[in-house]
Amino acid sequence: RKPEDLHVQVSAYYFPPQRDAFDQTSRLVESALRRDVPWFYSGAVRSGISATFYVAQPDASAPPDQRPRATVAYIAEPTRYIKVIRGAAPEAVRAPARRGEPGAVAEVQALAFQDAAGRFGLDAGSEVTLLPTWGSNEPPLRVRITGIAERQLPTDPFWTSAAASAALQPQASYPHLALLTPRDTFFDTLGPSYPDMTADYWWFLPVNRAQVRPASAPRIRDGLEALNRELSVRVRRSRVVTSLDRALTDYSTKREFARVPLALFAALVVGAATFYL
Repeated sequence: RKPEDLHVQVSAYYFPPQRDAFDQTSRLVESALRRDVPWFYSGAVRSGISATFYVAQPDASAPPDQRPRATVAYIAEPTRYIKVIRGAAPEAVRAPARRGEPGAVAEVQALAFQDAAGRFGLDAGSEVTLLPTWGSNEPPLRVRITGIAERQLPTDPFWTSAAASAALQPQASYPHLALLTPRDTFFDTLGPSYPDMTADYWWFLPVNRAQVRPASAPRIRDGLEALNRELSVRVRRSRVVTSLDRALTDYSTKREFARVPLALFAALVVGAATFYL
């Protein structure tokens, strides 16, 4: 198995982006993590990602499955994982759309990742308009690109996570614009502006390899099983993704099989000695 598959990822998907709803879900997930698996991971990376928007373009002739799209994400403590190479970091703003009013529009500030910004011809100071894919009567989202960003440390395990892949490198036929906004903007602007939008929330738990030892394997497996059980009951539409439990099971199985020849040899020696006594 790949080393990155051994980390633990928890997701709560298709949830509303309202702060109250998220806070309730977050409390349930965080309490389960503290109770079931607090000791074998080092820190947690918390993030969220919006539903998909269309990127408004003058030429709308592209087939629907190739029409450019965008997502808006946040990462808690972004400066640990992101560095701004041009422009400035976005400010947290509350500018929700006045739903029901003519010309209503939501406005946010965001970073664009360098690769995607180049494909879309964007730079610090650019503006781009996004259109919700889930309803034609939804207000547009106007995004001001305050800066261009890249990964702080490309080898950080977080960048191998499903959360990072979903936000930055979705496996799709359409061009994708990855945008990063402050957490408060995500909830204070996107939440009120798009009550029917869904969002996915992620907890990425880098495994502390020093704690993963043969002696601790049963405790780790028990903790992961307890986490799965608890979240399946308390948090609807949640999922725990890791290969750590299967890797430990495989290791234990191979270890037991490796002992078989030695055990047989020992039995033969004892049997022979008994025969000649």
